[in-house]
Amino acid sequence: MLKKRKTQIKIIWFLLLTIAMTLLAVFSAIGNYKGLIREISENSIQISVKRENKIKAIVTCYSPYESCSNSGCIMASGKKVYSSAIACPRKYKFGTKVEIDGEEFICKDRTARRFDGRFDIFKWDYQEALNCGKKIKIIKILEER
Repeated sequence: MLKKRKTQIKIIWFLLLTIAMTLLAVFSAIGNYKGLIREISENSIQISVKRENKIKAIVTCYSPYESCSNSGCIMASGKKVYSSAIACPRKYKFGTKVEIDGEEFICKDRTARRFDGRFDIFKWDYQEALNCGKKIKIIKILEER
């Protein structure tokens, strides 16, 4: 009887370990999660899943040429425009910090509604803004307000 019980426990342990490894693989494949098995012991499996605030989004640039016609270069937040200001999707509050290609930005502006979902970096020079192009990049959300 004791041998049968030990065999059952081993089978259950194997199934739990298989489920844990499957969850780890699924979370890792999603890309926004970093699965981490913290501890595997004879009696327990502890899994910690940490949310990484990384997203893929379209990144473009804009300049005074297309955005400062009558407003005097005032951003949606009410602040005067400055180099490397960024327009963020509406779901991010003003003051949210983001990182793109290792450079940190603070959301102070909004894109036009038809472009909601993209990040738009301000450049003083029109040609420099054009040269940015339209690229899909990884955006790290550092601090949400």
